[in-house]
Amino acid sequence: MFTKKFVREMYGLGIKFCGKCKKWKAIRLFRNNFNDMTQLHRWCEECEKEYLHVYNLRKKYGENFKKLYFRDKERLFDLKGVKWDSIDEKNITNWMIKNKVAYGKGPPYKKLFSEERDKRRKFDWIVWINGEKYYVEYFGLWDITSTYPPHLKYLKKAKKKIKKMFMHKDNYNFVIIFPIDLQTKKLEEIFSSQGRL
Repeated sequence: MFTKKFVREMYGLGIKFCGKCKKWKAIRLFRNNFNDMTQLHRWCEECEKEYLHVYNLRKKYGENFKKLYFRDKERLFDLKGVKWDSIDEKNITNWMIKNKVAYGKGPPYKKLFSEERDKRRKFDWIVWINGEKYYVEYFGLWDITSTYPPHLKYLKKAKKKIKKMFMHKDNYNFVIIFPIDLQTKKLEEIFSSQGRL
């Protein structure tokens, strides 16, 4: 146990004790908590992040979360060992690998669209077909019948993306894929001239 005086002295030196990893660390590694005497959280951000990650996994998968989480994530790795966000994206990538289609991870939207502000938005793939470059986007959560607020938010963003692609279709080649396409068409059809913008 540390006295209040000792804690204040250490705080004055710019360090605080983490109650989780039991180490003295720089104050900048703790987030604010105005209920605490030092006005900082009891645990450093690294320990807190690790705890929340395990807590959320346990909440989602139960006590056997390590095995179930790994099994779930294992299904998202393609034939080359690259992890994708969904099984559909992984399957599309595996099809490209098996059919020897030249592809890569897509570039940011900002690279193509000068008016795009968000640097994080990226195309899913960049594909070369018959010597031509195509930017491929898969809208995995597209569901116009849903009234679920996150889906409505996703639809709004997706529609903006599609509008941008149509505005720039004279300068670039695009392929747009919806979940219904994967159910009704073969990937050969999607990547044929009919499936391109």
